[in-house]
Amino acid sequence: MSIDIQVLSDLEFILSILPILSILLQTETQQAYGEKGLEDLNVYRMSEQHREKVREEQKFLTKPQKMRILISMMKLLSINVSKPKPIEYGGKTVRTGIFKEPVIGTVTLREKNIDGDGQGDLRVHGGTYKAVYAYPNEHYAHWAEVLQRDDLSPGQFGENLTVEGMVENSVLIGDIFQIGETAKLQITQPRVPCFKLEYKMEMPGFAKQFLGSRRVGFYFRVLAEGDITAGDAILRIERATESMSITEIVNLRYFDRENHANIAIARKLPALSPSWKRDFTRLLSQARERTEN
Repeated sequence: MSIDIQVLSDLEFILSILPILSILLQTETQQAYGEKGLEDLNVYRMSEQHREKVREEQKFLTKPQKMRILISMMKLLSINVSKPKPIEYGGKTVRTGIFKEPVIGTVTLREKNIDGDGQGDLRVHGGTYKAVYAYPNEHYAHWAEVLQRDDLSPGQFGENLTVEGMVENSVLIGDIFQIGETAKLQITQPRVPCFKLEYKMEMPGFAKQFLGSRRVGFYFRVLAEGDITAGDAILRIERATESMSITEIVNLRYFDRENHANIAIARKLPALSPSWKRDFTRLLSQARERTEN
């Protein structure tokens, strides 16, 4: 995690605010996602006595200092691109852009793509609501352990942006972020893996395992173009109100399909991509038909 040197001037101060960082993250997360969100993130739970002590220490930090600390917790680690390439699958030749490789230096983020990148099938990839795919770096350790692999590197899961501090239950549909001086992105939907991920991983059936883990990453639409560079801080400039996290949306679509009340809410989220709104509408229609029959 990067620390703003203008705020933290010496080692002693850094050590003193480490517990405050935990409280800041915990408070922000609990407000947005409730107690369950904290459990999912495995946030350290302090005793009430320790909590009160930290609250007292927190008074010494100004609001701008707290914000800079929170901002530093989200970071762009790698930018990954690939032009579509042909592969042989199921007796057919198909094209895919899943073989992403890290880019060195500054790259321009466009309305529907990143310079140097491309999608093999524009019917299901790319476009306004899936212009950029991000994947949390935190999951790499999980997959390395579960799959017993030591060859996982940025871009492994087909992501354009390998990010830090943005796990699925900490970001909401409609959240808006800024990277670099001008690039602004809005979260629109989770990623649903297809056979191309299995092909790249050389693991038949991995798509189901990937989805079941809820470690799926998410797509952005680009609200404002701009130059981005690996190492840039990621700033959440607008938190969506009355929205749902990526984890909640995935659960409703694939694992909690009888939760019709929340599905009805989800399909009306303004920033949710049209394709996911249609999916939720279809689930509700099917439920009504079963009831009527």
